[in-house]
Amino acid sequence: MKDKKTILLICAAGASTSLLAQKMKKGLHEDEQWIFEAKPISELPLVVAKYDMILIAPQIGYDRRKIEELAAPYEDIKILDINPDAFASGKADAILDQIRLAVNGAAGCATLKNDERGIEMSETAGKKTFMDKMSDWMQKYIVPIGMKISNQRHLASIRDGLTVLIPATIIGGIAILIAVPPIPATITEPSNFFYAFLLAWKAFAAANASVLMIPYYMTIGIIAVYVVCGVSYTLAKSYKMDGINNMIASLLVYLCVSGAVDLETTSLKIGKLGAAYMFSAMLVAIITVEITHFFEKRHIVIKLPDSVPPNVAAPFNVLLPLGFTVILMLLVDAGLTAWTGAGFASLVYTIFQPLMRATGSLPSVLLINILMTTFWFFGIHGANMLSVVTTPITTAALAANAEAVVNGETLPYIYAGAMNSVFGNWITYNVILLVIFLWCKSNQARSIAKVAIVPSLFNINEPSIFGLPTVLNVYTYIPLLLCGIINTTVYYLCAAANIVGRFYITLPFTVPGPLQAFLATGDAKTIILWALLFVVDIPIVYPFIKTYDKQLVEQEKENAEKQEAENQAA
Repeated sequence: MKDKKTILLICAAGASTSLLAQKMKKGLHEDEQWIFEAKPISELPLVVAKYDMILIAPQIGYDRRKIEELAAPYEDIKILDINPDAFASGKADAILDQIRLAVNGAAGCATLKNDERGIEMSETAGKKTFMDKMSDWMQKYIVPIGMKISNQRHLASIRDGLTVLIPATIIGGIAILIAVPPIPATITEPSNFFYAFLLAWKAFAAANASVLMIPYYMTIGIIAVYVVCGVSYTLAKSYKMDGINNMIASLLVYLCVSGAVDLETTSLKIGKLGAAYMFSAMLVAIITVEITHFFEKRHIVIKLPDSVPPNVAAPFNVLLPLGFTVILMLLVDAGLTAWTGAGFASLVYTIFQPLMRATGSLPSVLLINILMTTFWFFGIHGANMLSVVTTPITTAALAANAEAVVNGETLPYIYAGAMNSVFGNWITYNVILLVIFLWCKSNQARSIAKVAIVPSLFNINEPSIFGLPTVLNVYTYIPLLLCGIINTTVYYLCAAANIVGRFYITLPFTVPGPLQAFLATGDAKTIILWALLFVVDIPIVYPFIKTYDKQLVEQEKENAEKQEAENQAA
């Protein structure tokens, strides 16, 4: 490795590792010219070549093989698993020492993993508890299945392609919030300063709606365009094909069969490019890239002389498959229209509607919640494991709800956006920390809580997960499971009864829970509901955490007595 090193810390979303990277920069020696960056794993294929070392956060350790495959073409990239204890407690110095051992070629990397995690090499160290055996069973049988689904090329491309849309959907959501103020119809008189502000906001929005709504119509309003571009680009990149040319080809094919083209006015109907047509956009992206890949693999392309620069030759590689795909999809669209009366995009929408409804039912949402909590129990990033299934559903539902707000209609979906997180275990993790602060005596629990409280307020829960830990800890798993079910059920039923609003705005996941509940739904009552659920969770969490605390106190007492005896013997 070079004297100047670029080191990547990687996790699911890049948030927890960003905090750690900032601390690590401050702990460098004067002669260490190291640059630290933090990114989500979804961006790794695009940037892997620039790094000398990759550090993997514990919650995505199951993705190590994928990371190794991406780094394999660049033989000098070292890959390390971040020490879970150091990661949880934010011990930048410990992780820097881990890097120094690897850089200096120390054979003690394996020793580091054991010693710094606090593993005692004793006669009992080799014995496995029931939980250890369960974890091994999970890693052997369940995680590989989840990994195969999560890493399935087309599903992963849909997940990663939709992740790219987050900035655009945030801008579109903010535009809706400004242009369609969440002001109750009962407020009609400026009887106080707050009411006067709301009415002034409402008047401003009404007067400038045509301008304020432009960002919405150019983002969420035509979200199918972004979907076909994002999915086709990520799928093409997974095949190591030209991403830009395949993206443009897919967009062309989609516009041809979207039903949005109005030949009489030579214009596009925005309504045909919205949330309802996201799934047809995904299918077109996959079909177009797969046909192009088929042609390229069999060298059915226009071959230009070697003297032609690659950037000039690249568009010609997609020319033949693009022509074939356009003709094929136009024939399919025309045939479906003649047979069913609906074109390709409309028919796909009709087929996927029941799936959207079924996935958004309360039993389905609770099952997703239970699976995510269980994955986290085994130290596996639950949301990331299920995102290939949940992301398309929640993104489409969120965009459909946004369209309903703009049109003044009832929002059709409850399971949308970050609903399952905001009114799920994001509440419970904060409750666990509160219980520790108020009623627990264990030094270990209280020290971890001090480190974890600020990240937890911003929905970064890894310090609690790997520090307390909640991994393989039934004292935290049971209350997380119970509270997650109760929180989600209460919100779902309240939203179904139109007591509180439904999610229609995307926000950065680090926006605190109560604020996100309000901004994402436009309903101040969601803050009250969030606070009530927080209070309800306390008596559920308390007995489990107190029992765990007593266990930790006893363990700390035994360790102190043992240490004292050793000191006296010395």
